Amino acid sequence: MVWLATAGVVSAGSVQTVDGRRLLGELQFAAEALSVTAAGASESIPLTNVLSAEFLTPEAEEPGGSGAGNGLLGFYFSNTNLAGAPFVRLDESIQFNWTSGEAAPGIPADRFSVVWCGEVEAPVSGGFHFSLAADDSATLNFLDNAPVSINASRDGGEVTTSVVSLEAGKRYPLKLVLANAAGSARAQLSWSGPGISKRIVPKGRLYGKSLLPAHAASITSGSGLLGTYFGSAEFSGPSSTRVDPIINFVWSDRDPLPGFARTNLSVRWTGQVKVEHSEEYSFYVVADERARLWVDGKPLINRTEQLWLSESKGSVPLVAGERYDIRMESSSTGGDAVAKLLWSSASTAKTNIPSSHLYPSAPPPGSNLGTGADAKTPPGLLFRNGSFVACAVERATETSLRASGLLKTAPITTLNVARIVFQPISKGLEARMQAGRPGVLLAKGDFVDGDFRGFDGQRVKLSSILFGTRSYDVRKEAVAVVMRDVSASQVLFEVTMRDGSVLRPASIRLQPGQLSLQDSAVGALRIPVGEVAMIRRRASPGGS
Repeated sequence: MVWLATAGVVSAGSVQTVDGRRLLGELQFAAEALSVTAAGASESIPLTNVLSAEFLTPEAEEPGGSGAGNGLLGFYFSNTNLAGAPFVRLDESIQFNWTSGEAAPGIPADRFSVVWCGEVEAPVSGGFHFSLAADDSATLNFLDNAPVSINASRDGGEVTTSVVSLEAGKRYPLKLVLANAAGSARAQLSWSGPGISKRIVPKGRLYGKSLLPAHAASITSGSGLLGTYFGSAEFSGPSSTRVDPIINFVWSDRDPLPGFARTNLSVRWTGQVKVEHSEEYSFYVVADERARLWVDGKPLINRTEQLWLSESKGSVPLVAGERYDIRMESSSTGGDAVAKLLWSSASTAKTNIPSSHLYPSAPPPGSNLGTGADAKTPPGLLFRNGSFVACAVERATETSLRASGLLKTAPITTLNVARIVFQPISKGLEARMQAGRPGVLLAKGDFVDGDFRGFDGQRVKLSSILFGTRSYDVRKEAVAVVMRDVSASQVLFEVTMRDGSVLRPASIRLQPGQLSLQDSAVGALRIPVGEVAMIRRRASPGGS
């Protein structure tokens, strides 16, 4: 993310003052004060009189409601020229930062390409600006009567369209293409418009639709899994994508789709599954030929050669209320075609997974972390002083590390780091990390004691007297690593950012359009008002 100060930016919100008043209106940073404007009148609240300031979320601010969209269809290719059979996924928004690992299953970390396509719906009529950020070749095209095209090149920067006139409630086709030649890849699509400060284009304003002739789609809103059907048994050739509420198919007297014969077919279902109880769940696949199943990135079932109707089973411990990635693949080379997906647990009778527990789309990692009881801590760094910075850690040794976002300009000494969070983590799972115990927290809930020895971008290494040296895959196994305890000192203010960062600066200054912070662990920071969710006083005005 490029952190730039923007003078004059306003955000709806509320201010609670030290002297007991509550003011509602448009908030704007000024010199050492918050300006609150309501009903045409403005009042300046000195920082010394601010108890808390809360800035409404983009969804709450957005005129016209949140929309009913489901995201954009993403077609991921294992090359940079958009050739071959794609991995198809429904992405809720475009805010990706791939620093290591694959962008999608089976897609290489280097030399891949993505086409996101669908329609965008304006909540209000007027002029909009669209911004595209990328660190490789990327192009955004509007395909309506008046095409608009912008290109981002390999410099990590951002480009913005001229004014695009949109009509409220009307949907406009768009296509975003990213080609990654090597190294990390980034893609972020934002907009601003009448009454809408700059932000990521939200899921509710995006509607998945294929604009690729060889790969059709008919995406409706609702629950279930995203099913991509290929006209061959090897996940190649033309495809058609739809949302299937449940996976319970017996194609004995009909084909699944016109032009897709049940005798030469392969299907890939993707999305997320949510469970109601914290316990081990068993998943069952019923098929008459090859079939595979992954849950939370773990391969549970792998039928590669079996050619008769049977049921296969795999089990994994899951946490209540959590959403886990799920992927099922099935092939047919002749005769009838059968594909069924069921589950059971100590509290759940064996049955087809109901649509109410299936989701056809998924947010980009760390981008949709919920609120309240469902809130998750995003990937990032917890420092010894109590500050947490949402980011992706790229590599680390025992003494220093490099990360993205706010921390990308210089190496960070690990002496100031208490924890590294690799995956979004729920409060319940986070509670399994106890004071005075360095080690690694695993996705299944176990905590393994050990001392941090390094991170190569994919695996974190620890050593202990009991287990010796071990490494864990941060995409599938390790959720977080604990290096030392937090020893937070008292600060005057705490700043919460929209990306989940929580900063505890030693000093804070309000300036037009931005916060200037001095953090004992992170250093000097400038935060635009548009990135701030809350400022909260932690000590009395006369305290330290």
